[in-house]
Amino acid sequence: MKKSSILLFLLFALFLSSSNSNAHGIDYEILDNKVIAIRVTYSSGEPLSFGSFEILGPDEKIIHQKGRTDKNGIITFLPDKKGIWKITVTDETEHGLHKRLIEIKVDENFTVESRKREFSDKYIKIIAGIGFIMGLFGAFAILKNRRKLQK
Repeated sequence: MKKSSILLFLLFALFLSSSNSNAHGIDYEILDNKVIAIRVTYSSGEPLSFGSFEILGPDEKIIHQKGRTDKNGIITFLPDKKGIWKITVTDETEHGLHKRLIEIKVDENFTVESRKREFSDKYIKIIAGIGFIMGLFGAFAILKNRRKLQK
């Protein structure tokens, strides 16, 4: 009777130890939910490959997700509440640190309701260039009129 009790105990212990060994394995599930994907590029259109990003959920102080874009400049995330999601993307190049804030409004179905889009850096540079040229012409016109008034 003792041998059968010991054998039963050993089999039970073996069963318990084998079920715990799978507790630290890796498993996965493919979700067919509404994933939000964002493509991030430089002004030239080139993908921002492996740029850093942080995602904050609506009214959150703790980061929802943190990581790097993939080689195509893509960020994906699955929102878990409605509201405005803020994605901060940063990248450092030989021209310095580049930073962009992206705001996406997610509705109760966890789909994109609206997005706030800032001017592209390319357009800001064009507008600044036009302003600089107009400033030069203005300064030239003032100097020209001043000379006429002095005569």
